[in-house]
Amino acid sequence: MGARVGGSDHSIRARGNHRDGRPGGDGGTAAQVRKVTHRLLSPALREPAEAAEYHESQRPGLGADFLHEVGTAIERIPRHPEAWMKLSPHTRRCRTHRFPHGVIYQIRGEEVLIVSVMDLRRHPDSWRDNL
Repeated sequence: MGARVGGSDHSIRARGNHRDGRPGGDGGTAAQVRKVTHRLLSPALREPAEAAEYHESQRPGLGADFLHEVGTAIERIPRHPEAWMKLSPHTRRCRTHRFPHGVIYQIRGEEVLIVSVMDLRRHPDSWRDNL
């Protein structure tokens, strides 16, 4: 069982302005597209693989379900990087839906840096050691 490795590019459509200059609407112009990439630190690759092994030992198939859930969370982040809870001025957390894990990340310009994929029931500040 292996965790997904690497990063990816995502296009984000920025909404235009209303004709009177207010944000939002189509403003009569084509939407702008901003490229956002994501990259995972080594611990963020290792942590979900280790957790998946544990879940798989508890019930066959649960490890694969876990990796799918983490992958879905990681794919959501570059689409809406500022949507999730701030942990510090530069760090945010996107929670998985089914498992008590969070994807800890930082927005660094046009890149989202995945710092950790952690079990939220354990040492909530342990992600800081990954930086």
